[in-house]
Amino acid sequence: MRFNLVCIGLIMFCSTYALISFARQRSSTSGATKSIVIPFTLTPHKSIVVRALLNKRDTIRLMFSTASDGVYLIKDVTGKLKSLRFNSVQDTISSWGKSVNLSRSSENNTLQIGDKVWKNLPITEDINSSFETDGKFGMALFAGKVVEIDFDRLLIIVSTKLPFKVKQYKRLKLSNLQGLSLVEATCKTIRSSTRRLFLLHSGYDGGLLLADSCEQEPCLQDELPSLGEQNLENAYGEKIRSRQSVMPTFILGDYVLNNIQIGFIEGLLNNRRINVAGSEIIIRFNIIIDAKRRNIFVRPSHFMNL
Repeated sequence: MRFNLVCIGLIMFCSTYALISFARQRSSTSGATKSIVIPFTLTPHKSIVVRALLNKRDTIRLMFSTASDGVYLIKDVTGKLKSLRFNSVQDTISSWGKSVNLSRSSENNTLQIGDKVWKNLPITEDINSSFETDGKFGMALFAGKVVEIDFDRLLIIVSTKLPFKVKQYKRLKLSNLQGLSLVEATCKTIRSSTRRLFLLHSGYDGGLLLADSCEQEPCLQDELPSLGEQNLENAYGEKIRSRQSVMPTFILGDYVLNNIQIGFIEGLLNNRRINVAGSEIIIRFNIIIDAKRRNIFVRPSHFMNL
């Protein structure tokens, strides 16, 4: 299996203009309280993929990345699109393992996913996305909304209020770190048990990535056997070395997962070490994220015993 770090460019617009552009997005659909229901395909690489229409002209396949903001299209595709025009270059795009990347950007685009239309969208060009996709979109499209990812029914449901069924889910607190939402989980080995913050990242098709500096005890790299190395790539094609092993026990809320693939990496995002729980973890749960990104609610999906 190819473990491709497809969007660990945990990419965030740092420019004020980009942030303002997202804040001013307008929907063409009516009914402020009507839920948006978006069917998706779950690929063999565990990516959440939807069909979209760009500028009423180009049909594209986008991956939904829970760890990204904005809309990104890969360089191999952008030259083939009839409706996309780049008009600037940004040098403030952050990605995993590197602080700055040069990227072309396009302003004032229209994107339609299902019945939902976004206008005045900026689009950024990068290099990598999930297998057989043209790019990705992130949580910024659903700012101020409740986002539900139902892996049993293969639906993304966006609404203004938490659904009544949330009472059947386990609530976990989200911590905010420079715009990223992290959830606490426990890593347990024979020798130690430690709680750490993890970014839930549906753009990474593996299990866990641990940015373990070993500056503080316990050092999990010393506790777990090495099973070799792999080279991963971020969204801008930068290679990141990962030392592979297996985490005996990973606990999220009350749910215990055993023998999870883990990679130890040295990459930084905005000068911080960020641990990642990838799609191998995420698809085991149906997920609801509240509108203010303060809580995530989880309940086992039919992939729980993957």
